[in-house]
Amino acid sequence: QKSIKCEKGPWTEYTNVLQSFIGDLKGGHRKLCEERKIENLKRKRAVDYESIKGMATVEEMQCGVKQGYVSLKKIAQKWAGRDSMPKKARGEANACMAGGFLLDTYGGRKMEWEILSLAHVQEQFEKGLDFIVCSQHKTSKTYGDLAKWLSPGLIEAMKCYMSLPRPNGVETFLVPATEGVDHVDLPSALKTFCARHLPPSKVHPTTNLVRKWFHTELM
Repeated sequence: QKSIKCEKGPWTEYTNVLQSFIGDLKGGHRKLCEERKIENLKRKRAVDYESIKGMATVEEMQCGVKQGYVSLKKIAQKWAGRDSMPKKARGEANACMAGGFLLDTYGGRKMEWEILSLAHVQEQFEKGLDFIVCSQHKTSKTYGDLAKWLSPGLIEAMKCYMSLPRPNGVETFLVPATEGVDHVDLPSALKTFCARHLPPSKVHPTTNLVRKWFHTELM
């Protein structure tokens, strides 16, 4: 194409035709890609909608969250004040918190909870505040900091979780059950929560599905 543009004289007409043809090819390819992208998005939304319709009811989720908080309290009664706790107990505690983070408030995206620092939570609670501030999130460059409201039950659950043994050097609020891991995998923790506390006959929510469910209910 570059060499064609350099041609002059009698080749000008052929140059214009070829350039027009190349433009049509590029435009047609982009159009086809956009059409397929839209079609795929429609199919994905249809699948998500069917999954949302099959999810547990709000009442079942509330009951599950309450059961999770009771389980967390039992874990704290056994392990609070000790130097360490078993990996399995830590995993169960993380599952209880995942249920609270995503079903007892508007959880949003998983990353904000995974990287949430213990120091920030302590600071907010010392001030008597019922929200956390997330500076790092997907649209932070566009919208700035993001606040997440914490329900009264979730606040008490977080305080209960903070009483559990904490390895040195872990700065995130959630403590990974496995040593050497940077942060808790919230989708996996939520999956464990759902298996423990939600009806097995219902579609178990994922982090993405919960976020889309909130948007669907608000529309």
